[in-house]
Amino acid sequence: MNGKTITRNSFWYGVETFANLFLTIFTSIVIARSIGPEKLGYFLYLVWIAGVAQTLGGLGIPAATRKYMSEYFGRDQIGIAKTVFYRTLWLQTLMAAAVSLAGLLAIWFLAERQYRVIGLFLIGGLFPSMVNSIAAGANTALEDLRANVPASLVSTCIFVAATFSSIYFGWGLLGIAVGIFTMRAAELVVRIIPLIKRFSQHSAEPLDRAMSKRMFLFSGQSLILLLLGLIVWDRSEMVFLRHFCADIRQVAFYSVAFNMTERLLVFSQVFGTATGATMMVQYGRDSNRVRGLAETSARYLALISFPVHLGLAAIAVPLVWLTYGSKYSGAVPALVVAACLGIPKAFFIPVQAMLSSWERQDLIIRWGLVSAALNLGLDFALIPKYGAVGAAVANGATQTFLSFALWVAAARLLEIRFPILPILKTTMVSAVMAVAVYFTISRFPALLGLPLAIVLGVAMYLALIRVTRVLNPADHERMLNIKNHLPSGARSLFEAGVNWLITFPASGSYVP
Repeated sequence: MNGKTITRNSFWYGVETFANLFLTIFTSIVIARSIGPEKLGYFLYLVWIAGVAQTLGGLGIPAATRKYMSEYFGRDQIGIAKTVFYRTLWLQTLMAAAVSLAGLLAIWFLAERQYRVIGLFLIGGLFPSMVNSIAAGANTALEDLRANVPASLVSTCIFVAATFSSIYFGWGLLGIAVGIFTMRAAELVVRIIPLIKRFSQHSAEPLDRAMSKRMFLFSGQSLILLLLGLIVWDRSEMVFLRHFCADIRQVAFYSVAFNMTERLLVFSQVFGTATGATMMVQYGRDSNRVRGLAETSARYLALISFPVHLGLAAIAVPLVWLTYGSKYSGAVPALVVAACLGIPKAFFIPVQAMLSSWERQDLIIRWGLVSAALNLGLDFALIPKYGAVGAAVANGATQTFLSFALWVAAARLLEIRFPILPILKTTMVSAVMAVAVYFTISRFPALLGLPLAIVLGVAMYLALIRVTRVLNPADHERMLNIKNHLPSGARSLFEAGVNWLITFPASGSYVP
């Protein structure tokens, strides 16, 4: 049951994520090429500030929504799950109003005059975005990631239309900011209405005092995690680049490298998010089975993240040149560093979901504080001298440390057997593939070499996975679950590919 649920949710989260990815990646490139790295640096800094305000305003409430709705949904107590939803929705709405008002006042009195109106629209989008996080979290808690897809597609299409219209009609960054506000408002409306209709079929049940205290404590811990996340995960380096680096273009270079790496993370986040949702619900059903999910998820995350990130590092030079143009060549070194050091972030989602399910967020906080101190120290030491490259090193090294520390802590606490040998095999296979891709792409012009290198990399990686037998017969059954979600014409081809990829050992020699 868990395998089918994870496969289904991975599929629908993949539809949502990749549709957003392929639509927004072109708009970001168009924006970057049309306004240049200097103006882009100021605009991205405003966008980042708006994101920080949204994160701080969340107060950990969306995390409590996912945690406790998942727990009671897993126990088939829908009435209590409904009560959790509406209580957290009300609290988040009040918080969103307060944060948005404070942000609007700050932008009006403190922002640079030429960016003031742009900033007002960006901050105005905080209210629908913060409220929407409760609706999205509720669908995740109900193991129904499909319900999040329509709203995401509508909002992405609005943003793409606004971006290209702004460039075509000369509306500039103001038009793009208006588009961001509109997309967030539309996403909230499209997502929350079906959710309210779904809950109207169930009667709410009251929460006892003990449960209310648990939610309050969990939300408080989540707030601390959000604050730490701003430093460790969410580009705190932007502040250092803006104020301790003379070249404002370094903000744009780092953002380009960071965003390209983040977009690649969707490949692992699709699986990691679906697995994390199932872990939280499974905790309510049978907590002992969460350990097996964690061990399997680590192996699959390695299979996804290592080849994608090392492959990106190998093709960084022609990729930046063909997409963003020669003006952004300064982003290449930062992209190589960010791609290689961004791999550990793929492993963070399941371990966070696992520790949160056991209400051991204190471990995440403890190691998060150490990581935040490390991150700030590296920022001070590296960014003034090395700019975007120093920022990428600081961010990536800290994320590597935190992910490793949390998995070690979870393995000791929950007696998880981390699959070291399969991950080492995957690392070696991915490294060999990346080296082959790098030498291939360096011998051809960019327009020809880039697609050739990508095709070679995919083929070589799959062949090496087959030869080294990284996957086992149990994976064969799991992967075939995807077949039912594909068009009928592609199912037989997909099954043939899985049969080729996973070679079965001699009869009787395999023990699951």
